[in-house]
Formats: sequence, C-alpha cells, structure tokens
Amino acid sequence: MKAIDSYAKKIEELSSSSYSGNEDARNAIRLSLFLRGLKPEIRKEIRRQTPENIEEAVRAARNLENILTLESAEQGNIVAAVQQLKETFRHWNRNRDGLQDHSNRRHYSPRRYNNHHV
Repeated sequence: MKAIDSYAKKIEELSSSSYSGNEDARNAIRLSLFLRGLKPEIRKEIRRQTPENIEEAVRAARNLENILTLESAEQGNIVAAVQQLKETFRHWNRNRDGLQDHSNRRHYSPRRYNNHHV
C-alpha cells in the first residue's frame, strides 16, 4: 500500500468516532488533516484543485504521486542518456584526435631504386 493510501486510511480510522453528529465537520477535519500531512509539492497542487472531500483529495494525491514518480524516472533516464552521449563524444573525440595525430606525421615510403644491371 502506498504512503498516501495508508495515511488516508489512518485518518479515516482516527476520525471515525469524532464529530459523530456532524458529518460536515468531520469531513472538513479529515480533509484538512490529510492535506497538512502531504509533501509540500503535492499539497500545494492538491489545494489548487480544491477538493471537496478527502476522497477527492486522496484520488488527486495518488495521481500526482504517480506523475511525480514517472517524471523522476524519466529524469533519471534523461540524465543517463546525457551521460552516455557525453561518453560517446569523448570516445569519438579521442579517436578523431588519434587519427589527426597519424595524419600529421610524415609517411615515409621506401625509396625505389632502379636496379640497372650493368
């Protein structure tokens, strides 16, 4: 179970017996507690969506958490791809420099002698 789901479940368990006569108050408290316990980057985005109850907030937080996880994985893939590209260019430059070194050297070919028999 993900952290968001287990956190929401804990809030549900703790709030189930409070404000039993006033469902609106209980829902407002559950929503407020849930939002305060989220990571700041998730909490800010969920508040922008103005959920009306804890169920909407949980659903939105789950979706956002999944998106952030995917973004993080993709960012990791991008970093790895850039590192690989850097290595490829380094290798290519080393090989290219090696070829230039060889092309700058004078190549001596053996002298050709005309062997004339006397």
